[in-house]
Amino acid sequence: MRYADFHSAAGQNLVLTLVPREAYFLRNEKEQVVLPVRVSRTADASQFRRRRLTLAARGGPARAFREDLFAVPFGAAWMDGYRASQSSLTASAEAPSLDPGWGVRETSATILFSGAGVAAVAAVLLALDADAIATEHRGAVGSRAEIESLRGRASDRATTANVLLGVAGALLGAGALTLAW
Repeated sequence: MRYADFHSAAGQNLVLTLVPREAYFLRNEKEQVVLPVRVSRTADASQFRRRRLTLAARGGPARAFREDLFAVPFGAAWMDGYRASQSSLTASAEAPSLDPGWGVRETSATILFSGAGVAAVAAVLLALDADAIATEHRGAVGSRAEIESLRGRASDRATTANVLLGVAGALLGAGALTLAW
C-alpha cells in the first residue's frame, strides 16, 4: 500500500508519522531503502543501505505521478514564494457583499419543522412495526411467556409511536408560532 509521495527541497528533513508495522520501503526511480520501523521508533533513511529497485514501473498513471506531480520540491523557498503571491492577491481583492439570507426566526422555524418531519416519519415506522408485531401476536403459537413478550413489544412500539407523534405535533406548532412571532 502506498502511504505518501513527497519531494522535499535539498537540505530539509522530512518527518512522517506512520502506522507501526515491520518495515516500510522508501523508493525513488532507481533505488529503494528498507526502513525497519517498530512501535515508538524513528528511522533515518540515510542510515540504511540503498538497494537497486527491482519492481517494474506500472505505466502511464504511475509515470505521470512520478514525473509531474512531485516535480517541484516543496521546501521553505517555495512556501515563501507562495505566501508572497497570495498576499498580493488577497490585498487587492474586495470582500464579497454578504447576503443576509434567512434570519434567526426563519432558521429556527425550519429546524423545528425538520424535527417535526423526522419525528412523524419515526412515529409512522414504529406504528407499522407495532402493527406487524400485533399481527404476529394474534397468530402466535408458543409458550405463554413468548406470546406475552410479543404483546409487550407491540404495546411498547405503539406507545413510542404515539409519543413521537405528539412530539411531531408540538414541534410543528412551535415552528408555526416561531414564524408568526
